[in-house]
Amino acid sequence: MKDHLEEEQELLQRLLEKDGVASATAVMADPEVTALQPGMEAEPYAAPRTALEQHLATIWADVLGVPRVGIHDDFFALGGGSLCGAVMTARVEDTLAIDLPVRELFESSTIAELAAVIQTNLGGKELRIKLPEEAATAVSTREADSRTSLFPLSCSQEQLWFLDRLQPGSDFYNVALAWRIKGDVHVSLLERSLEEVMRRHEALRTCFVVAGNGMPRQKIISDAVKLPLARFDLTEMEAGEREKRAKKILAEEGAKPFDLSQVPLWRGALLRIKDSEHILGLTLHHIVCDDWSFGVLWKELSSLYEAFEKGEQSPLPEIGMQYKDYALRQKEWMRSAKFREQMEYWKRQLKGMPEVLSLPTDFPRPETQSFRGRIELRDLRSGLLESLNALSRQERGSLFMVLMAACQVLLMRYSGQEDFAVGTVIANRNRLETQKLIGFFLSTMVIRANLQGQPTFRQVLRRVREAMLGAFANQELPFEKLVEELAPNRDVSRAPLFQVAFTLVSTPPARLELGQSETSEVLVDLDTSKFDLAMVVDEGKDSAAVALNYNTDLFEANTIRRMLAQYEHLLEGIVADPDQPVRTLPMENALDRDLPHNPYQAADAAGLPAVGEERVNNVLVLPRNELEQAIATVWRAVLGRDQVGVHDNFFDLGGYSLLAVQVLLRLRAELSLDLELLHLFQFPTIDTLVRFLQTGYNFEMKFRGTRERAGKQRKAVKKFGRCTPHG
Repeated sequence: MKDHLEEEQELLQRLLEKDGVASATAVMADPEVTALQPGMEAEPYAAPRTALEQHLATIWADVLGVPRVGIHDDFFALGGGSLCGAVMTARVEDTLAIDLPVRELFESSTIAELAAVIQTNLGGKELRIKLPEEAATAVSTREADSRTSLFPLSCSQEQLWFLDRLQPGSDFYNVALAWRIKGDVHVSLLERSLEEVMRRHEALRTCFVVAGNGMPRQKIISDAVKLPLARFDLTEMEAGEREKRAKKILAEEGAKPFDLSQVPLWRGALLRIKDSEHILGLTLHHIVCDDWSFGVLWKELSSLYEAFEKGEQSPLPEIGMQYKDYALRQKEWMRSAKFREQMEYWKRQLKGMPEVLSLPTDFPRPETQSFRGRIELRDLRSGLLESLNALSRQERGSLFMVLMAACQVLLMRYSGQEDFAVGTVIANRNRLETQKLIGFFLSTMVIRANLQGQPTFRQVLRRVREAMLGAFANQELPFEKLVEELAPNRDVSRAPLFQVAFTLVSTPPARLELGQSETSEVLVDLDTSKFDLAMVVDEGKDSAAVALNYNTDLFEANTIRRMLAQYEHLLEGIVADPDQPVRTLPMENALDRDLPHNPYQAADAAGLPAVGEERVNNVLVLPRNELEQAIATVWRAVLGRDQVGVHDNFFDLGGYSLLAVQVLLRLRAELSLDLELLHLFQFPTIDTLVRFLQTGYNFEMKFRGTRERAGKQRKAVKKFGRCTPHG
């Protein structure tokens, strides 16, 4: 009779086979394999002794992309980081049906230590390893309308849909990628492969429509959808002009806006450079994809093309879960106690934090966020990455935490602020079933910087470590819902809660492989920036590069290049002496003394409240004329308020982006006022909105539309009469 351990090992093997992971035997087969970071002494390999250790070793090997893991190998020394750790702990929670905060991994970073922690937490209960289909949470379909195939959006999708309505016809959230293909390309097989990818993934056959209540819905097209694949032949051009023309075509294709109400929300372009050389460009709207999706796309496209070229059928298994299921699951989770717990955590964490990081800028901030941007890049010196990794291990942290802490110090030295927020984006693919999907899963976390009290860098790093561990333990809360709950000052000139983002990229991107052709990625620059600044550190095997994506309406290129040089100099000072106070760490050009006074900085943050603080409301002034009364009636209905004063701010009353859309729809239907979404953000009180309508209302210039439409709106305002503006 088999003992308990043998039964658990057989169950584990079934799990591995279903998940497409190499067997436990294969993972441990090569005794010579090591995957340690430079500077880390190798531990003698020790094989797993129990089913739990074997299960953890298999998950670690899969998540970290290494052939095997011994029970005394350190997760972070093997190349793991904060985000990778969040994925790993979620996998463990799924398959063992336990709670495992990512903090436990930082405190117990070997398999032997972590297995002991799990056994202790079980409290004598029998360990049971679940198969993937058992671990998957059931999806509720009660919010779906099966008659029309309409489904709710995920929270991230809602935000992008809203931003598209705020500034329609923009290309801010287009994502463009391109690959150079040297060798024979069978265009018909390439098209067939692309369309098979679209058939497999509902997200690529989805558009977005407005339901009767004014709320957006996903509409999934079940019929075959043709992918637009424009073709360009550049072979007749002079050799020197082909690359210039190709670059221009890719940029033009990438900048064409999408209509979110039409499928598909992606398109392709195939440029013929020579008889045996092409460039394949793809442009997708971010609402249906993210960076992880591209790895899925390239992998599936490569497999399909290879099979079709051989005359075979698709080798890919059908997908069980689709993106709409994720959106439905998210809506279901938002009705849970866990959602409320995480919301309370973030409200406590961010209460009283300034909403604005007031960086000195080269130009005054535009009234409306432009999203125009560029990128500057700097390679860090050889050897610096190894020293930074050593420091992270000393503090039982990760490279991400060290680099984030250094970024916070840089921003403090520029702004003079000791309390502010930096955003970071995570893949949000913690669950097994989401890792093979194309869709928009990215999640944003707000990391509060605390540099008060003259701390050393080591102290700042420990604060960042605590903030990050708390953030990962509460990472499921959608950022968009946090913004709605906190109701920060609505300012269309900047992003809410944070204006600077930081990201570490530590995994090599997936490659496109088409038969025997040689492929290489071609960069497509769309000249956009979603924040004031976004710092991205790309970690290589032995070195790293730092990129700064910046808003060109705020900063000059020389300023950004100087900032990158100062960041590297700061990192050098940190590894030389992490116990030095952060205000005295060396930075190029003696920043604290040499930075000129910036007239834009003080005004930038003037008068803006802190997160979670009560705002002082004006004395209630009720509507004073028919137009104000008509608008107030709409506001009361949408906001569920008994009274609305003319000086009350729509967003302070509980309004948010999707409710703003409903207000505009009702103003259009009931008052014939066809306002743009942007106007409600610019004029968020009834008083200021009416002033705009009555005194600043140049219809032909302020509104996109015909003179006939402008005439109707002029009549609508006239119907309610003019009133004397109040002071």
